[in-house]
Amino acid sequence: MIKNYLTVLVCLLLTLDFYAATKYVDAANGNDNYNGNSSFVGSFPNGPKATIMSALNSAQENDNIVIKTGQYTETVTITKNFNFIVNSQVSIKTIVLNSKDKSLNMIGPK
Repeated sequence: MIKNYLTVLVCLLLTLDFYAATKYVDAANGNDNYNGNSSFVGSFPNGPKATIMSALNSAQENDNIVIKTGQYTETVTITKNFNFIVNSQVSIKTIVLNSKDKSLNMIGPK
């Protein structure tokens, strides 16, 4: 019986590594006190982050960061692998890849 529980637990832990969460950033309507788990402002703490760095700091390796159209006057330092998804024009002051083995994928409109 314990062996079955351990097998199920190991399977669940293995699937966690393949799950990528999504964080949302909105310069106009976001707030860094929000959790970033929603693209729109809901009841606190649900809503988009205001800055990309805040979203990155709350995200895990390989998560998706959806960046709403806007101007972001921050320096973004990448220390983990991420996917940036942008829907339209986005202006980011500086992006720094802080490790040679990390990558940033930019996915834009089609």
